[in-house]
Amino acid sequence: MFKRLVVSFALTTLGLAFAFFMAATYRLLQGEGLSLAQVLRALPLVVPFLLPYLLPVSFVLSLALVYGRMLASGEVVALGSLGIAPRALVAPALALGLGLSLASLVLTTTLVPYCYRLQQEVFQDSYVGLVSGGGAEHLSLSLPRQGLAIYARRRAGAHLEGIVVRCAEHGALSQGELRGSLLVVAKSGGVEQTPEGRTVLDLRDVVVSVYRRGAPEPGQPEWSGAVEPPTRAFLEHLTLDPAALAGGSRRQRLAALSSAQVARARDAALERSREDVQEVEVPGDDPLAEALGASRELAERASLAGAPLLLALWLGPLLLRLGASGQLLTLVLGVAASGLVFFVPHVLGTSLAGHLGAPGLAFLSWGTSLAAALAVGWGTRS
Repeated sequence: MFKRLVVSFALTTLGLAFAFFMAATYRLLQGEGLSLAQVLRALPLVVPFLLPYLLPVSFVLSLALVYGRMLASGEVVALGSLGIAPRALVAPALALGLGLSLASLVLTTTLVPYCYRLQQEVFQDSYVGLVSGGGAEHLSLSLPRQGLAIYARRRAGAHLEGIVVRCAEHGALSQGELRGSLLVVAKSGGVEQTPEGRTVLDLRDVVVSVYRRGAPEPGQPEWSGAVEPPTRAFLEHLTLDPAALAGGSRRQRLAALSSAQVARARDAALERSREDVQEVEVPGDDPLAEALGASRELAERASLAGAPLLLALWLGPLLLRLGASGQLLTLVLGVAASGLVFFVPHVLGTSLAGHLGAPGLAFLSWGTSLAAALAVGWGTRS
């Protein structure tokens, strides 16, 4: 049975990975504004990023296919007549689920953030094109998918003058009751490489303007919220990471960190919130929000990593208890049950964890899965 599960899981994962890989390729070609060379460099980094999500889905399909075939062919009844308890048929699924959970934990804590950083480096090559070549005037770079636009009035080598950076939906302001955009205007600056390998805009004589608007009325479009007077900050120097600025800056920064680094960032943010001292006051810089975001990131990673083991605890006994006569019916019931018990609560829990600021809600799927395991029980009859 263990061999059957492994073979079925491998084939299912390959099929789903190919489908997701093709979708990711289309997305990179259409939405990121990348060259073909950048797409070819980024594609190998997509696979590790997809695996934590593919593993539980493939595992569900493998369980449904293997147990469905055994039920349809009468193997479960035959084994039961030989005195083999149905709970013994679940042991191979538990062993494979435990191994997949450990592998998923390694992926989500180390490999996925590393691949994400490499992928961001490929994307940041777009910003380098802003200062490539000699002198020019009225240069612009637009990344619609990221909601980011950069304009420079004049370029002299790597030196830029008259810089304007607009972010349509700044991540730090797009939570809760306020939404807003960010506008950065600088007298001069240029694109530089940090010691960590990130491509950033190094700006001088900067004015940061934050344009907030309230949440729209129910049934009204997103842009209909009341606009508030802009908040401005005047800085002599600002290092701007364009990749981290757009589309939820805090989430993007955390996604590039290992779990150990995220935990250290959470502790540092909590320490800053206790001291209540900030060297530079930039709109949207909230230590408590950063700590909550880091805690939520850790909770989401742990919740997703435990999916295969949790699914094995209740899905195998449930399929054996149902005793569906057809393999297709077993597959449909297995997918539907896993969606209701784990995947829907996982999406709901992670969403509520972000909106309510309660990272523990990210483990909602664990609660529903353990409740299902207790409800199904281990006294399964064939």
